[in-house]
Amino acid sequence: MDHTSFTQPQRENEMNITLEQHMRDMGLMEPTQIEEVAAVTDTRHVYLEKGYFNDPRNENGDVPF
Repeated sequence: MDHTSFTQPQRENEMNITLEQHMRDMGLMEPTQIEEVAAVTDTRHVYLEKGYFNDPRNENGDVPF
């Protein structure tokens, strides 16, 4: 009896993607164009600055949602 796994190609693909990401993180592979653009346009640093707090309350102290 032949036991054919239909999920094997998907697992191999996931493994390849994970392995490629680790290799990029270690600097062994060049980042993709999307990763390069994301690194340039990353705005999280604005929200992580000390003292930054986006208060959703209006002048009456109510939250408008």
